[in-house]
Amino acid sequence: MSIENLFLGTPITGHTCGEVTVTNDAPAILYLGTNVVTWTATDFKGKQVSCSQWVIIEKSTQPVLTLQARSETNLILHVSAPPDQPCTVQSSDGLGHWVDLRSLPGGEHDFALPPEVLTGRRYFRVYKKP
Repeated sequence: MSIENLFLGTPITGHTCGEVTVTNDAPAILYLGTNVVTWTATDFKGKQVSCSQWVIIEKSTQPVLTLQARSETNLILHVSAPPDQPCTVQSSDGLGHWVDLRSLPGGEHDFALPPEVLTGRRYFRVYKKP
């Protein structure tokens, strides 16, 4: 199992005397297990400082919900679940009341949420069906 082109975040740097350039040695593909990525910051005089970031890739059997795209009137969610694992996406107003939005078979799915679901503060989750 591996992940390609994983976004590792953007480090925050600061220097009172000029620009700082930041690089890392992350490979294009990270594999299952612990991957150590070294970040190096270089100031305008060539002085360098480095630190390590541990990126742990684990195999998951839980469904995963991610935000695929967002606009003022639309929210597109992506659900990734093992092929044999059906799941349900839910929404909540944050007061502990969860409402089923969509039941899905296992696999990869993108779907748009209707505008009425997007009013106010909303929370979303995905869980495995028993």
